[in-house]
Amino acid sequence: MPQPPRLVRRDDIRPRVDHRTVQVGTMWFDEPPADDERIQVPGAGLYLSTVWTDHHPLVRLESWSGEPPEPEEGLWTYRREFRAALEERLAVLDLFGFFKESAPVTPGPYRFRLLHRSRELAPDEDEMLPEPAPREVPLEIWLFQLWPDR
Repeated sequence: MPQPPRLVRRDDIRPRVDHRTVQVGTMWFDEPPADDERIQVPGAGLYLSTVWTDHHPLVRLESWSGEPPEPEEGLWTYRREFRAALEERLAVLDLFGFFKESAPVTPGPYRFRLLHRSRELAPDEDEMLPEPAPREVPLEIWLFQLWPDR
């Protein structure tokens, strides 16, 4: 009987947003997901278009052993799923390419689930905040869930 997927690693990152943009990469796309109002695919990664400028959103990176459980319904206002290949790290950078933090990963193909919500829709959930919160309560939350694409 197959084992249920387990959370391997979780990293909470609070990048500074300038010009409403956060970068996540390096990831390589065979077929990049179509651009929309929240993400752009300029090359070897994603640009996340945030709701506000000059703030510190919470970007949570979750690495799973398999496809994670479906997120709670009604909690997130944006959802995308896509495939990409990763090298050694999944990094979060600001608009100007300044490195914030990264999560180590095993190189190879992955599936991604990207979720987003803004503070006005976020319930009071202390578990979504890094302890201690490094700056302010986040105005928005981005959740990246990734798992091997087998």
